Amino acid sequence: MVELTPLATNLKVSVIDQGKGVPAAFEPLLFNRFAQANSAAVREQGGTGLGLAICKEIIAQLHGEIGYQRLAHGSCFYFTLPLAKAEPD
Repeated sequence: MVELTPLATNLKVSVIDQGKGVPAAFEPLLFNRFAQANSAAVREQGGTGLGLAICKEIIAQLHGEIGYQRLAHGSCFYFTLPLAKAEPD
């Protein structure tokens, strides 16, 4: 599920799932380059561990923030971006 939440000066975009979540010990490493919760040679999920690090860099360049929240049943990844200021007519 995707939620859009307008805030005072930002827009928050949340992506929520009901999967097994992120192991608590791995949460501090989520947005690091090449970080993988399961680094075994044979893994159920593929990937290089770059996706969230790239997202973090792009969001930061746009003056936003990115984060993760553990849910009772799943995960919520979110980012905020500043709203554009209205130009006078």
